[in-house]
Amino acid sequence: MMRFVFWQPSLSMHQSAFLSALAAKKGVDVLIVAERKFSKGREQQGWVAPNFGKASFLVNPSQSECDDILKEKPAQSIHIFSNLGSNRFLTKILMSAIFKSLRCAVLAETPDNRGIATIARYFRDCARALYFDQHLEFFLAIGTRAVQWYEAAGFASEKTFPFGYFINAPNDNKITVFDTPSKPKNTPIEIVFLGSLIPLKGVDLLLKALASQKHRAWRLNIIGDGSSRSKLYILADSLGLLDRIQWHGAQINTRAMEILQNSDLLVLPSREDGWGAVVNEALIYGVPVICSDRCGAADLVRNSNRGSVFSANNVVDLARALELWLSQGRLTYNQRRDIQSWSQCIMGESAANYFMEIVSSMTNNTQHPHAPWLA
Repeated sequence: MMRFVFWQPSLSMHQSAFLSALAAKKGVDVLIVAERKFSKGREQQGWVAPNFGKASFLVNPSQSECDDILKEKPAQSIHIFSNLGSNRFLTKILMSAIFKSLRCAVLAETPDNRGIATIARYFRDCARALYFDQHLEFFLAIGTRAVQWYEAAGFASEKTFPFGYFINAPNDNKITVFDTPSKPKNTPIEIVFLGSLIPLKGVDLLLKALASQKHRAWRLNIIGDGSSRSKLYILADSLGLLDRIQWHGAQINTRAMEILQNSDLLVLPSREDGWGAVVNEALIYGVPVICSDRCGAADLVRNSNRGSVFSANNVVDLARALELWLSQGRLTYNQRRDIQSWSQCIMGESAANYFMEIVSSMTNNTQHPHAPWLA
């Protein structure tokens, strides 16, 4: 029996598909240990505990409970820690696991590497690599940007694997498409942004880029709320775009997915985004995506027929990507079906299989597997 213990700052719905699929495998036991249930921000958004299937989970454990978890089945266990060094609780447990010579691994996103602080973060991770790398069995880096960052900092490339966040298709995953023959040619392309209205998400960049595309027929649906909403409304007004935008505000997930499913194009213009699970959600519905190169999920659409990647913070580059997709019109039913079929490789079962291949390759010193979404 293989035992995997995932140590996390909080429970993550973006890991539930992967962890539940992993726990469903024969001969595998999965335990999730979280310092807290959710962050305060997630609680305010109304998050509920994800469905982890057969996986067990423990929230806010005592020190004695953590010690007992580390003692249990040491030869059969691998302890995987999220967010290397950035959480005091997790770092303390990781140090204890290393002291006990337990099998350890790390799962981490790219740190925010904007601005002058990037230099300090880089040397911080170089110092972490000097100590931690020798004790890690493998390193799961969220996106190829993270792979490049941590390898540059000194983590061994032969132990570093691209990883991601994964969701499963809803039970009623039926594509509602606007197939070209069924709609008039002058029907606007439905663009959607889904996320928090904060500067980091870059909706201001999207509005400025769309201002250069007024000659095209499009409508923008903005789903979400946040501190930047009033400023974005003023910006849209100054650009003459208000009559083309519908501000939906925060929506329950089922309504948000209904709007996404009936859209022609998702845009995620983030200035920085560890992953961006809405990209997964769009692709599962067969909706193409434009996202910035600062999104981990850019890996899912780069150099493909599933979307485009633009340089973060670059309005001109985003406008070029919009021009490309708006000029070709909405995808046909078959094109969207192809995207949806491809999305099987970014669901929980595929991620769990890839994870087990990583463990096997490191345990048996065999050829490394390729991430299915990059293969």
